[in-house]
Amino acid sequence: MVGSAISPIQLPRINQPPAPVLEGRVHVRSLREYVEPATASHQLFVILARRKWSIVAFAVLGGLLAGLVGSLRPVLYEATTQLIIDAPSRGSLPVGAPSSQDLVDSSIDDHITMLSSQDHLRRVMAALRKTGAAETGQDNSASGNFRLEPSAIPPPKTRSLAGGLLDRLWPGADKTISDSQAEDASELRALRQGMRVGQELRSRVVSVAFADDSPERAALVANTFAQVYVDNLIRRRQASDQQELDAITTSLPRLQNDLQAAADRLEKYRLSHGAIDQGSADNAARERADLSQQLSMSNADLAAVETRLRHVQE
Repeated sequence: MVGSAISPIQLPRINQPPAPVLEGRVHVRSLREYVEPATASHQLFVILARRKWSIVAFAVLGGLLAGLVGSLRPVLYEATTQLIIDAPSRGSLPVGAPSSQDLVDSSIDDHITMLSSQDHLRRVMAALRKTGAAETGQDNSASGNFRLEPSAIPPPKTRSLAGGLLDRLWPGADKTISDSQAEDASELRALRQGMRVGQELRSRVVSVAFADDSPERAALVANTFAQVYVDNLIRRRQASDQQELDAITTSLPRLQNDLQAAADRLEKYRLSHGAIDQGSADNAARERADLSQQLSMSNADLAAVETRLRHVQE
């Protein structure tokens, strides 16, 4: 029997990874190693610190621009004039009327509204033009006294206060403008922009101010603004007093005729009846007394109106 030799099969050997060795203690990060989140103020400070040079550059540039604009803009002077509103007398207040302070407040509001109205601005503009024309005429007449040779150097143009104001408010006034309404509107708008009207706190004083680069022109416009308004009030009051005076003067003859007719009737009744009853006598006497009282009141009103009219004219 033939013997056989069996050799064992050799399998490839696999290297197994070593088993992980577990440490006994796990490393835990301490609390000090955690980074705290940045607050909004801290972030703002960081951003400002990073861009500080840009901020400084913009600040310097803004300051230079502001200085340049301020140097180019002329200095404005503001002239102020004040008007005092008369308080209503207690005797003039009707029964059941509001308090005097309410009447004063209402009167001040009315005056401020009228001072700022378009009609008043037009009157002021016309007065300024008249003042400028008068001053220009005076300057021309004064310069006309000097006789100059034809070859002499012409004198410089004289500019009055009102003329300079008109040239500043409405440049190009010497040029002919076809649309007069547009010209007036631009002039009124320029005058309104420089004017300021308001009440001084809670007093009866109304301030009228005008701003201009020339203090003389500013004072001229402010004074003209108030003077034109006062003159207009005086004219209106004179017209009202004159109407009242005419009405009283017209009613005086009628009252005198009524009084004479009542006296004639009383005398006629006495002559025709002799003795008169007490009732008729009382009625006639009462009628005569009423007419006499009306005549006396009319005379007193006439004297008061004449006195007030003379006071206003003075």
